Amino acid sequence: MARSFDAVVVGAGLIGLFAAWNLARRGRRVLVAERGTIACGTTGASFAWLNATSKTEPDYHRLNAEGLARHLELARLWGERTMGMGGAGVLCWGEPETTITLDDLAEQAVALKDLNYPCLWLDRDELPAFEPRVAFGGMAEGLFAPRDRWLDAPILARHLAREIAAAGSEVREKAPVTTIGRNASGAIESVTVAGETVACAQVLLAAGPGTADAIAMAGEDAAALVPVKRVPGLLVTLPPDGARTIVNHILYAPDPGNFHIRPMSDGSLLLGDDAVDAMIGDSSDPTLLPVAVRALLEVAAGHLPDLLVAEMLPHARAAIGVRPVPGDGRTIAGALPGIDGLFVAATHSGITLSPLLGELLAAEMIEGARAPLLATFRPERFAAA
Repeated sequence: MARSFDAVVVGAGLIGLFAAWNLARRGRRVLVAERGTIACGTTGASFAWLNATSKTEPDYHRLNAEGLARHLELARLWGERTMGMGGAGVLCWGEPETTITLDDLAEQAVALKDLNYPCLWLDRDELPAFEPRVAFGGMAEGLFAPRDRWLDAPILARHLAREIAAAGSEVREKAPVTTIGRNASGAIESVTVAGETVACAQVLLAAGPGTADAIAMAGEDAAALVPVKRVPGLLVTLPPDGARTIVNHILYAPDPGNFHIRPMSDGSLLLGDDAVDAMIGDSSDPTLLPVAVRALLEVAAGHLPDLLVAEMLPHARAAIGVRPVPGDGRTIAGALPGIDGLFVAATHSGITLSPLLGELLAAEMIEGARAPLLATFRPERFAAA
């Protein structure tokens, strides 16, 4: 006899794991099916900035602010080390002639204050007290958001997997989903995982950049309902500097690529830059990677003179993460129209939103209630377009 679950979650990134944890602790028997290993996809190759600072559209800001609040609540429950959480704010800065100008930054500060999101304006003389090793320009000013944090996301993912198992549910690695079965009326009835067909009435697709392929298993017509682009991004990790602390906070620079850097739990540094990302294209050409890594380190050295490119280059570890970006750039979460029992979550803000989306999607799957917070983020908006 085939095994039976109340729900199958496809994908063991943070969104899928949080949804499964919320379902399991409310008494549902859940199978999380991951084709690779826990956090092997976007979750494990993300800059993982927990924030609502970068989103000033009111509905999207509120969603991200609530997501960050859930992370902070869980940190009080589980402890920051258990979650892999660190940091105490983000510092963004600008100058009159940089790509991000002082006017841009001031406009963001006004928007955040209108949204009641804590932030401070820093003048040129105050910036070195926050980051003494950054080469700020002579006319630089900054925006500091103290509530923001960062996450070493695989640490939290593995903790969630243990919590799911403790609640009586199952996380399977190296277990690809190959088919999603539907009954005569079109509703979900089964999933085939690593050759085993299991019965279930609900499926949540939390497959990140593989969202379109996952939806297509439920019907080719369904895939068009959720447009999700695959956008590669380069992240470089530098080992700890035993002699000094290079940066204290999450930093976003005002250059064309919005260079960003943050500490990690072990003292390493994590770096990225949007302009350098463009150099790697679809990430299929391996000869582009060393060129992009050097370019990223050169950008970093322009802001942080203590980072010496020639010394750092042999020790730099590069990873390319493929980010899921919905067609309109905004989160997709909720039941898929026309297929009873099929739910989807896809977003470029997945690290910040994961505990909130997991909670809201689990409630919808159990109770059928549609959360007001998700009203403008549901997949049916594409069907109506």
